[in-house]
Amino acid sequence: IKPSSPTILIGLGGAGSKIVKRIYKQVVDQYGGESNVSNVACLCIDTDRAEVRDVSGRQKGFLIAGFNKNEFANLKRGTGLKTIIEDKTFTQWAHPWYQFRNTGGVGAGQIRLVSRLAIYYYLNAGQAEKNLRNFLLKPIMELLDSKNNLADSELKVMNIIICGSVAGGTGSGSCIPVGFLVKNLVKEQGWSANVNAYLSLPTMFEKNITNLNQFTDICANGYAALREIEELMKAKTFTDDSTSKNLRFYFDPEQKSLEVDESPFDFVYLIDKSPEVTLDLNWQNYVADTIFLQHFAAKMYEVQQSDYDNYEKNQKQLSRDMYSLFYGSFGASAMVIPEEALVKGCTYYARKIVFTDLLGVEKIDVDIDGLSEGERFDKVENEWLKNVFEKVTQAKRDEKNYGNKKLDQKQKRVMKIFRNIGVQPD
Repeated sequence: IKPSSPTILIGLGGAGSKIVKRIYKQVVDQYGGESNVSNVACLCIDTDRAEVRDVSGRQKGFLIAGFNKNEFANLKRGTGLKTIIEDKTFTQWAHPWYQFRNTGGVGAGQIRLVSRLAIYYYLNAGQAEKNLRNFLLKPIMELLDSKNNLADSELKVMNIIICGSVAGGTGSGSCIPVGFLVKNLVKEQGWSANVNAYLSLPTMFEKNITNLNQFTDICANGYAALREIEELMKAKTFTDDSTSKNLRFYFDPEQKSLEVDESPFDFVYLIDKSPEVTLDLNWQNYVADTIFLQHFAAKMYEVQQSDYDNYEKNQKQLSRDMYSLFYGSFGASAMVIPEEALVKGCTYYARKIVFTDLLGVEKIDVDIDGLSEGERFDKVENEWLKNVFEKVTQAKRDEKNYGNKKLDQKQKRVMKIFRNIGVQPD
């Protein structure tokens, strides 16, 4: 992707925050420091206080916890006080029978309704620094500031990358409202937002869960989140008259309509694994590296955009106005070239040829039993150097005592090579 394309990385929950932090670090490293990436912002939103605190540099964190959930819910439901009228935009999605936990700052407990409530609460917040809308709007305005000469104002498209999971409560409950909210905020500035969501499925966390009942609950939570996402992604379903479906979804106290006429995301990537695959604890790093390559490696981005155009064209006829097809998954493999080891090995091999050809050094038997690979290499190399020293010393002695004419051809070539590279064979 062009460095000039304004991009916001948004991490939801613990897994999502880890992923966007790593992507941001990769971008900063690629362009030589934060001062060179003023067109990229990194935001972390979580119900866990520890994750929000763990930000540095220009990364920003927002805690959606620390308020009395039941008190706020009852206020919106109009219960307890006769003077309070029920807020039907709230009770549309908050079940009247559900009692929220009042623990704060320790996560959403795999309950997606908790983070949905928290998003709604912090969009209601009166204090500017505690208002989620202001938190999201500030980096948008900074990226679009006319003083930011990296902002590409020709296309007027801002890239939004949302990372989270549908296993825990934070990501599964907040991804849809955040997707809609950031789209609207960008649109208010006269730009459009291209929102890609990367959502990890419960299977990615299976290794860390020993309680089968808990994993069953997490899968149920993920299924419910995906059903809701699929329903709202239908707004992108192609129809013959190219119109979008209006779907009922309320997420913002300032929302003027109870319906939405677009999807929360332009594309959703579902992060999954085969049952045969065993993941280590660094799997979030692998996801982050793949997203980085996908969005910030120019050649890959161009190829992907070309593929996407073909995908959209071919899938239109399959949609039949019944379901969304804007889903995908991805993977990446890398061939890591051990540059240092290759250079060292090639140098050793070339030197071996030179020694054998020029100096007459034959194969040397070295006892390397019980040594590590590095120790074996060093011991063999030292033996070669010892032989080189002996051969060169002999050639120099012969040259001094008998003159150049007394040297054999191999000795002459060795002395010439040393002198040609500016090294006196002393």
